Amino acid sequence: MRPRLVSYARRNELLLELGFLSYEEYLASDLWQKIRLETMTRANWHCDVCHLAKAVSVHHRDYNRRALTVGGEDLYAICLACHEDVEITPTGRKRSVREAGERLGELLGERPVAIEGLCPACGRNPAGRDEGPCWKCAKRDGRRERVQMKMKRNRFRETA
Repeated sequence: MRPRLVSYARRNELLLELGFLSYEEYLASDLWQKIRLETMTRANWHCDVCHLAKAVSVHHRDYNRRALTVGGEDLYAICLACHEDVEITPTGRKRSVREAGERLGELLGERPVAIEGLCPACGRNPAGRDEGPCWKCAKRDGRRERVQMKMKRNRFRETA
């Protein structure tokens, strides 16, 4: 799976550069209707995820300029149930672009890959020395270790 790092805010910036005031305006445009029709036709109007249901929408896996203007491999024809599974967490929260891309990858059976240069623990911040955890994760883990050591010392003192 290729890394997906574009946010909804960056999508909106790209849309403004393309002359669209909102995502809704983009979805109503002739450009989007053409891209949507090509994507649905490529999938034969079947869901690219479950391959069982009829596709009713197109999911952007990434909001890069190419996906917004030409279409292609970052677009998936998807049924309503699979789209909800990709976009919404079990608790009802809308997933970020990155989380939705990861969930789509899981449903498609793709193995997640570490993104070169990013922290292997959180996947967000630049990696630390020797591609180890970033300073925030290292600090968090170090704090956890210190607390655990302190608890062990206190337990030892109580038993002695």
